[in-house]
Amino acid sequence: MPLCVVVTQIEFLLASEGHYRIDSKGTLELHGVAFVPGVTLTGRIERWLTRRQHGRLRIGGSAAPHGVLSVRGFKLRGRLGGRRVSASQNPHAAVAASRARSSQSLSLGP
Repeated sequence: MPLCVVVTQIEFLLASEGHYRIDSKGTLELHGVAFVPGVTLTGRIERWLTRRQHGRLRIGGSAAPHGVLSVRGFKLRGRLGGRRVSASQNPHAAVAASRARSSQSLSLGP
């Protein structure tokens, strides 16, 4: 079954824990960000939400299939819970979100 991943600023505001940062060069850094209880994301994506974005995300947490995903352009590939996975981001939604992004940091949780 295909998986569509669309990440926007609004979704980050819905995260329940962790923190992230987007610098002036468009690098996204995630540190234990959780959108779903028990599933955390940690990693770095350079040139976030551009066609040349690239990086790695580590998936962890008590309810997660642990693994690492590589991001290249609008595609994600890797292993989760020992299984190979791949997904595509909707480039139109990603580009629209990139127009709205800012260079601020936000800390989530206590």
